[in-house]
Amino acid sequence: MAANNITLKDIAQATGYSLISIHRAIHNKDGLSEETRTKILEAVKAMGYEVNFAASALKRNPIRVAYIGEAARSAGEYHACMLEGVHTAFDEFAGLNCSCDDLVVPYGHGAAAAECKVLDKLYDDPHPYDGIVVLPANTGSELEYRLGKLIAKGIPVVLVDERIPQLDSLCCISPRSDLIGRLGAEYLCKVCDPGLIIIAMGDTTSKTHQENVRGFSSYIEKNRLPFTTLVVDDPYDEPLLEQRLEQALLAHPETVAFYSVREKNCQAITRVALRHPERKTEVLVTELCPENVSNLERGLVSGIIDKNPFQRGYLGMHLLFEYLLKKEMPKAKVLSVPVSIVLRSNLPFYVGRMGPGIYVSSSV
Repeated sequence: MAANNITLKDIAQATGYSLISIHRAIHNKDGLSEETRTKILEAVKAMGYEVNFAASALKRNPIRVAYIGEAARSAGEYHACMLEGVHTAFDEFAGLNCSCDDLVVPYGHGAAAAECKVLDKLYDDPHPYDGIVVLPANTGSELEYRLGKLIAKGIPVVLVDERIPQLDSLCCISPRSDLIGRLGAEYLCKVCDPGLIIIAMGDTTSKTHQENVRGFSSYIEKNRLPFTTLVVDDPYDEPLLEQRLEQALLAHPETVAFYSVREKNCQAITRVALRHPERKTEVLVTELCPENVSNLERGLVSGIIDKNPFQRGYLGMHLLFEYLLKKEMPKAKVLSVPVSIVLRSNLPFYVGRMGPGIYVSSSV
């Protein structure tokens, strides 16, 4: 029988389940065990039956999802690129009776508390969202507790960046910060003479930032390389951070490089290095924001680690809709996206973006 002629009745006869059960499995309705749902969906796939989601969307209630994260400080920076990825993924499902709200909170020290308030409001909402994608401001217990309550209420949650193993989230789009740190260390240790590398630390409450620094240091230690590191914490005050970085540079004549764990600290280390050209320090920054791209073009920084926030946001929202509409579980609980080191020679591949993983080459 041709796949396009398969009916629900054919599937029911082939599997032994009722038409009601077949309908519930295909359209993600309650009333089935996960084992039964899985068996039916496997049979549906094997028989080549395809659901007309556009037609189905007209018969069901709208699906409401939300993205929760920090507000972008400027166009092209980390949070802006992630939100662009979220919107790109949503646009693929927008015609299927779905809606997506951006519940962004102010960037900075108070972001975690603001996210907790948003999550409290979501929990008390008499018309809850069908799913959420969250970029946690940190991995503190208050945020974890509130996310856990939403998950216990039956709301699927996709985490982006911060992995919280204790939570039964749908999945986590992990940056693999330990590998990013090792990548940064490998690059700098190959282009620098032996000496000290000053690391501009991110948020000390962020596990991803901590893992980045540990990965950087572990690469040096494991390979017994002639380098040491000095970590400068982020005081959430850019002039003060700049002052601390300059003090560290002047106090350590053996300094050969700066490394930034996150985008927010990149301009501070670039300005410090620029004020002391006689030191000839290499500068490795994070994220393809406009300022970093301009500094790379001008030769003020050696390279940029692109952590691909666009792809992370896209993948998180795409997986959430695949689950809500088709009951397709992510391939794994923890997923990641490619990370690259961008140099002046390969920058043209990265300066424009058409979609997930697709770039527009410029004439740079």
